[in-house]
Amino acid sequence: GGPRQGVRQPRGMNTSLALIQQLTHSLAPPVCVLCGAPGQAGSEPWGLDFCRHCEEACPRALATACGGELSLRLSGCDAISVLFIYRPPVDRLITQLKFSLDPVPARVLAMLFARELKDVRPQFIVPMPLHPLRLRERGFNQCAEIARHLAPRVKVPVAPHLLLRLRHTQAQSGLAAAQRRVNVL
Repeated sequence: GGPRQGVRQPRGMNTSLALIQQLTHSLAPPVCVLCGAPGQAGSEPWGLDFCRHCEEACPRALATACGGELSLRLSGCDAISVLFIYRPPVDRLITQLKFSLDPVPARVLAMLFARELKDVRPQFIVPMPLHPLRLRERGFNQCAEIARHLAPRVKVPVAPHLLLRLRHTQAQSGLAAAQRRVNVL
């Protein structure tokens, strides 16, 4: 018995979830999407495909009010929640999501975000839109994928049509940091 070696069970996990995880982890144990180490048991049957080491290496951001540290000014917005700062290893996780067509990073980010939002109930989730040309190039919107996995976990609807991308900008991945800042203005 017991879960596969390396997958840590959270303290206070209910017995039925622990039994389900024993079964699911024997079939397909969670594996870190970044480094391949054993993932975490988490609070869902299949666990979290992210190891504790990689999670702790991700630079945390704080939820900030509109117009605060993020310099965003959205009409009617009370607050914006940001999970991580875009620095290593978060950049690798996002790059993997955007360019590998692998759904696991979207699910991992949604699970981590849901855990952060446990005491907050937003009205809705608004994924950042892609310009229609970029959407055709990529075939999917990575933010919408995260939102799709996040919405049922926090029991909040996704409102994808509240924002509209009007300008087709150059791909950020090919630009230096200074160029990226100018590119999105």
